[in-house]
Amino acid sequence: MCQRKTMEGDGLSTKHWFNCLLLACLLLNVYGCMTFHGQRPIYPTVGNPGVPNTVTSLQPVLEWVPSEKKEATYDVIVVEQFNDPQHHKVFNPGKTVFIREGITETKVRIEPPLEFDKIYWWSVRARNGDGVSEWSRYDYSGSYFYVHVYAKNFPYPFRTPVNENGLSDDAASP
Repeated sequence: MCQRKTMEGDGLSTKHWFNCLLLACLLLNVYGCMTFHGQRPIYPTVGNPGVPNTVTSLQPVLEWVPSEKKEATYDVIVVEQFNDPQHHKVFNPGKTVFIREGITETKVRIEPPLEFDKIYWWSVRARNGDGVSEWSRYDYSGSYFYVHVYAKNFPYPFRTPVNENGLSDDAASP
């Protein structure tokens, strides 16, 4: 970016500050903010719940940050997205396709394999003795120029590959 001397000396010009502000606004328009409640996911990564990240396998390994409590075990649930063309909901849970309790590690492989070209939602909770945490969720807020997206209290979404060739084709919209 161009700099020019101002009357005050070697300070940055108004144009430079405007360019920096414009760049910051554009970056904020590309990236959103997330607040996690409960165990934070490591993989698959999450972002805008309306555009879930695609995993590379029909049996992805879900991974999360460990609980602060020692000797915790974990429960994981995965539900498929129910596509209802009448309501167009971002999170519209269908049937439970995977549930596992008493996991001692901070990751689990989904079994049996999921279906191609589907959206799934997952959540994890921690157990320590008689204590059980709430199911993990997150809030998402993002601005895309004049459109502001806010999603609150969502489980973690992901999408399976379109076909056996992987990610070469676009998946159908939810």
